[in-house]
Amino acid sequence: MIITINKKGTDTYEVLKPNKIKAIKNKEDMYEIYYEEELLSKIELKLKRDSYLGRIIEKSDNELKIQIITYAPLHTHTGMSLLDGAIRIGDLAKEAPYYCAITDHGAMYGFLDFYKSMNAQKKYPIIGFEAYAEDFSGNKEGYHLLLLAKNNVGLKNLIKLTSKAFDNFYRKPQVSAEMLKEHSEGVIATTACLGGLIPHLILENKLDEAEKALFEYKKIFGEDFYIELQRHGIEGEEIIEPALINLAKKHNLKLIATADSHYLKEDDAYSHEILLCLQTKKTISEDHFKFDGTGYHFMSCEEMEDLFSDMPEILDNTLEIAEKCKVELELNNINMPNYEIPEKFTSKTEYFEYLCKKGFNERFGGTEKYTSQEYLDRFNYEIEMIKKMNFEEYFLIVWDFIDYAKKHDIAVGPGRGSVVGSLVAYCLHITDIDPIPYDLLFERFLNPERVSWPDIDTDFDYNRRAEVFSYLKNKYGEDNVCKIITFGTEGAKMVVRDVSRVLGNPSLGNKIAKLIPEDPKMTLIKALNNPELKDMYTTDSEVKNIIDISMKLEGLPRQTSVHACGFVISSRDVTENLPTAITLNKDTKIKEKTSQVVMSEVEELGLLKMDLLGLRTMSVISNSFKLIEKNHGKKYTMSDVLLDDRDVYKYLKEGNTSGVFQFESAGMTSLLGEMYQDIETVEEKNLPQMFERLIAAVALYRPGPMDYIPDYIKNMKDINNIRYDYPTLEPILKNTYGVIVYQEQVMKMVQKLAGYTLGRADIVRKAMGKKKIDIMEKEEKVFIYGNLDDDSDKVKVKGCIANGIPEETAKFIWDKMAKFAEYAFNKPHAAAYAYLAYITAWLSYHYPLEFNVSLLNSVLDKADKLAEYLSACYKRNIAILPPEINHSEEEFKIEDDKIRFGLLGIKSINKSGADIINERKNGPFKDLQDFTQRLGKAGSINKKLYEALVFSGAVDCFKGTRRAKIESTEMLMKNAAMWNKVANSDQMSLFDLSNDYVESMAINIPELPEYADIFMLKKEKEFAGFYLSGHPLDNYTGRLKALKSIYSVEKLLSISSVSIKRDVETAGLITNIRTFWTKNGDQIYNFDLEDRFHSINCVVFSDYLPLNKINIIEDNAVVIKGSLQESPDWGTQIIVKDIFSIDTYLKTNVVPQVITVSVNNKEEQDKLFSIIRNNKGDDTSIVIFAKNKNYPLKDKIKYSPKVITLLKDNFVKVVAS
Repeated sequence: MIITINKKGTDTYEVLKPNKIKAIKNKEDMYEIYYEEELLSKIELKLKRDSYLGRIIEKSDNELKIQIITYAPLHTHTGMSLLDGAIRIGDLAKEAPYYCAITDHGAMYGFLDFYKSMNAQKKYPIIGFEAYAEDFSGNKEGYHLLLLAKNNVGLKNLIKLTSKAFDNFYRKPQVSAEMLKEHSEGVIATTACLGGLIPHLILENKLDEAEKALFEYKKIFGEDFYIELQRHGIEGEEIIEPALINLAKKHNLKLIATADSHYLKEDDAYSHEILLCLQTKKTISEDHFKFDGTGYHFMSCEEMEDLFSDMPEILDNTLEIAEKCKVELELNNINMPNYEIPEKFTSKTEYFEYLCKKGFNERFGGTEKYTSQEYLDRFNYEIEMIKKMNFEEYFLIVWDFIDYAKKHDIAVGPGRGSVVGSLVAYCLHITDIDPIPYDLLFERFLNPERVSWPDIDTDFDYNRRAEVFSYLKNKYGEDNVCKIITFGTEGAKMVVRDVSRVLGNPSLGNKIAKLIPEDPKMTLIKALNNPELKDMYTTDSEVKNIIDISMKLEGLPRQTSVHACGFVISSRDVTENLPTAITLNKDTKIKEKTSQVVMSEVEELGLLKMDLLGLRTMSVISNSFKLIEKNHGKKYTMSDVLLDDRDVYKYLKEGNTSGVFQFESAGMTSLLGEMYQDIETVEEKNLPQMFERLIAAVALYRPGPMDYIPDYIKNMKDINNIRYDYPTLEPILKNTYGVIVYQEQVMKMVQKLAGYTLGRADIVRKAMGKKKIDIMEKEEKVFIYGNLDDDSDKVKVKGCIANGIPEETAKFIWDKMAKFAEYAFNKPHAAAYAYLAYITAWLSYHYPLEFNVSLLNSVLDKADKLAEYLSACYKRNIAILPPEINHSEEEFKIEDDKIRFGLLGIKSINKSGADIINERKNGPFKDLQDFTQRLGKAGSINKKLYEALVFSGAVDCFKGTRRAKIESTEMLMKNAAMWNKVANSDQMSLFDLSNDYVESMAINIPELPEYADIFMLKKEKEFAGFYLSGHPLDNYTGRLKALKSIYSVEKLLSISSVSIKRDVETAGLITNIRTFWTKNGDQIYNFDLEDRFHSINCVVFSDYLPLNKINIIEDNAVVIKGSLQESPDWGTQIIVKDIFSIDTYLKTNVVPQVITVSVNNKEEQDKLFSIIRNNKGDDTSIVIFAKNKNYPLKDKIKYSPKVITLLKDNFVKVVAS
């Protein structure tokens, strides 16, 4: 209800702030309208309740327009009713009049987001869900039942109900009658929509059964059971309404009015219909599920008043329910799991201290560090801080599962994040980097002046992480541990493709999607900055329609999956705190128990969240060590690898970063070349400093800090360039050559300059990083002037000026720190990454076969990385043996100091690889017929698999060309099917086969010429992901070398930065084409140009696109002209000006291989020899034609137009060929 009140001076009144307005009925049945305590007006309203809330929705100088809240929306489906609801939770909170319920289908995925969003709007959240319920005979028909939490007890019961429903899954998560009885306390229930049990029975004309069902519900919920009426203009609703009203009267139950809201605005109906088509995988032109009737949007109070004008009291009943509901969540109060300690210890603190001291002895016993006062003080300080914060149990839990992993030979990473700065974590073997030599700070991990829960993430062998999770379930209990859910959303590209598919034009959707940049944060609004897309949008009505609908659906949750590494541990059943679901893991295709809330919400609801990360690099390291032990008898762990190996740093300097953790990109590779340019001359005593450079490289190669790389390199080359803003800064910045690189340096600077504690210094660091202006303004004054006179500030700081630092200098240093801290990196995290980088580089250098086999096997599911690593092997002269059916295993292996291609590296081969190897145990395959027959018996061969084996070269060991083998496919598959039939028949034998089959048993592979080389190579790349028997550029190599203007890709990559900007020409294959748009809407093409062993990035700006776009084709062999530049993202890069087909280029720039010169006498002969002597080279051979015979000469000449002119001027006949 909207009312208008005349009121002068309305400036101080707030618009849309709920709960400010109250309408209270007085004794004269008039309503007094109050703004807080101020009486605004008395007015007669046709309402029944004693009081209503309201809000000002509009104001002018002389009047207020007020909405009286006469209705509480209790039946609302958000986007968390996956592919069914289309309301975004944030939008719902803004639109809600005051009260509002969330009732998504079958689950409570969005309840916490809704609760927080409503509270942020100062509105009243009602938490519920629309359950799928069995009938009272246990039939799992999934009848709808609306359930709302009255209080915190009711919320706990809803959590139990939705969780148990997933355990009782049949098409949908199903709530049983027994569950409802057990968990009804504090729960309000309604009959729901036409999908409810009672409405269904009424429609079936089973009124007695409907009444029995109502009676059962009433027994469970008592006066908290309501009968729900909806009016969407559907015949079924009109049929059941009189019956529902009669049942309500008969059983003294109250009616409520609801709208089955699925989208926000009335004009969202069509986009919602599209969403339903996505859910049911239908197109709009097919028969498809859609909502009959109207009014499924989020209806206003006024719309509901009009719709139920004949029954206004049932709107009041929604307010009655709303006022019954009061859920208050206590967030961020962690419920720590119970860690059981050995009996001989009296407390967890005692056991924690025992493990720390034991670890200190293991790490440092027998070394100077064991008695070092620095180490002892740091160790004792950390233990006391951890005890003071009551985090001993947390450390025990983490120590325990890492200890389990190490005892079971599961590789564990050296640490991740700020925990690497903890000496206690190092002593507990949680991390493997001693923090003190690298000046890593404990306070960056745990701040005693701002206590927050520690967050220790751990890397494990990618292939064995599941074992650690199983251990946790066994230790803490199956019900006390679960994984964490994630939601896949309708991203910009995906939603366009989905919508256009539903509208029956998928090709147009693909066309639009190709114009949307590849960026996880891309939105359709941003994508319209692309002029080509914007032009399509403004000129093509179909494109506009697709994009407009897509914008309404963009970002909505699409499906659930399991978080890659997050899991929950609780001291009790996790459903005491949060709802759980059974979720399909999209990677493993296994259903697992997960939370219904996302990772960030798990801790808010009071449960401990841990990250167990499966890191492929740990698998590579672990498998490399195992192969080294097997092949060389040497047993290594990561701690055995010394960090001062000059050869390893030299190896990195030379650009050998394939498989090196975090350093594989061209830019990072280029940076290492600069970082270690002096490695040959570094003194032995300074070699440990080289690891500090690697740490710095991790931290610097990021947006922001990247700008400081030139300063770092310049100062590294000559330390006389270093200028410290104040002498106190030298020990802090010395290791990074005077450049601020790490967050910890900022902390140390404020500590040493102004007298901060490291705890308060961490607060400054965090404020700078997150641009918290209010904290920064306060701390800047404290940094410069101190706070000794401020009694309100408990942590005293002397300040720079009191320490003798001039005010101007202090201000300059503060500004410098504040600017850098926005981007500065966490040094412990950088150290851990650098450590893994070094280990992988050490393995790559010292044990290339073992490392590269492990590396290749880690990416069998990633064709692009497999090709990249194979190319790197060729570059290092590691021979790759092709796949071979009688020698290859499933994975890559070492064979005769070479690497044998694994069967799983071939596309289309998955479990068939194991089938082939298992069958081979019965003896090697003799020929194609033997191979296909033996696999045919088990049904393990098909046309797709066979062709993949042929084209990859895996059956080259058998007679016949690849063409002949492909031509024989049908015959061989027919034969294989026959043997499968025999093997799987109880009665059938070879004697039952027809004559045709018997005759076909002896298969002869025909003699056919081989495919053209280029076709074979393309097929090899298609199926093996790599060119195995040659390279498409092989036919051009000689002619390209003869063109002295053409640089090899390798040569370009070796050109120093001094020569950057020079014009160059090079040749290769175009791969990995990418398109971008500038802010001005100009299109840019980016691609890699690769030869057999190397690749270089190329960029084509819009000015050069029109003439060159035609040649930018994947795998096209081209010659490129352009200029070199050094890109922070791509390393050495060519700015392209011209692209030519390689064949076209060679025709117009050909270098003749032979020049034949007719010589008629000795004088001409001597003249020719003179020209040859003056133009010696390697380009072109000379043949003398004399007395009707050719006489080839030994010496060659350097070809040039000048030489050919000279020859033609002196001899009658000169022929170049």
